[in-house]
Amino acid sequence: MRPFYEPDDGEIRPSVTVGRIVHNSSRVSVAGEGHAPTVVESCSSCSFGPLAGDNLLVGLDGVAPSFGLPPGFAVDERRIDGERVVVVLSAGDSFRVEEDPAALVFCGRLLDEWLEERGLRREDVLAPGAPADLFEARLFCCEPTTELVAGYVARPDAAWAEAFRAARRLSLAEIQERDDVLRRKTGASPCGASSFGSSSGSGTAGRA
Repeated sequence: MRPFYEPDDGEIRPSVTVGRIVHNSSRVSVAGEGHAPTVVESCSSCSFGPLAGDNLLVGLDGVAPSFGLPPGFAVDERRIDGERVVVVLSAGDSFRVEEDPAALVFCGRLLDEWLEERGLRREDVLAPGAPADLFEARLFCCEPTTELVAGYVARPDAAWAEAFRAARRLSLAEIQERDDVLRRKTGASPCGASSFGSSSGSGTAGRA
């Protein structure tokens, strides 16, 4: 399949291999080649892997996460009011309002199961009586550490829940509303180096 970004003589062409498509990115390495390509967009000075394939990595700057991603997962770094927010989602998540909150899916799991596995409750991320809407769940931490981000994908230790609760968190609806649209349209990387990848300190989703 031929990439559609630019004609053969275009100035901006992605790096395309069997297992990955890297576009508008520099100094990026990706470990592992899954059953479907991984797309890397607007990332700089990053080392990823192992990745299972059918993954999307967007806007990450200066990171070297050691944890892997299952098939269908996306990691998208945003800059909101000067703070870094990392959105982690999977292709099977609930991108529309459900009738029953128990039917919500996040990171490829039922939300209630995902929360229970991490020592959390639904009330930690959704206001009582709120609609069963994943977009309104305050799931995404500002300035997350590597350990905090890794805990979205794999079962973390007991201290993770305390760090999650203590963090300032935003919902996907808040992130979409307050994101710097101009920066994302121009493909600029987030300002400064990220602490995602250390032990300190094109969007992934939208309404149809």
